[in-house]
Amino acid sequence: MNNYLLAYDLVTLGELFPQLHSFIKQHKLIAQWSQPYHGIFLIKSDADFLTIVQTFDEFLARRVLHFICPISPGTVGGILAGDIWEWLKAPPHSGLGLLAYLQQQQN
Repeated sequence: MNNYLLAYDLVTLGELFPQLHSFIKQHKLIAQWSQPYHGIFLIKSDADFLTIVQTFDEFLARRVLHFICPISPGTVGGILAGDIWEWLKAPPHSGLGLLAYLQQQQN
């Protein structure tokens, strides 16, 4: 499972956030996702990097400034909720994103 970071510009995204959120939730190539804060989505997918880039480039249709990069726990740092770091390291548990992972950890 690959981890990707999608960073987007809040200004150029404007009113498109609900569409972007829905797109990510329903996309067949996205196994899980998390939004640790505005302007960032963390995505888990079996798809290769170029496929993910093309998917978002087509959806955002050059209307929204954004970038996508592959990430792995050993190559990134910073301050996020501890659960998000664990989620990035973990295999996928469902297509529901971080919330499903956290609920499974509590059971």
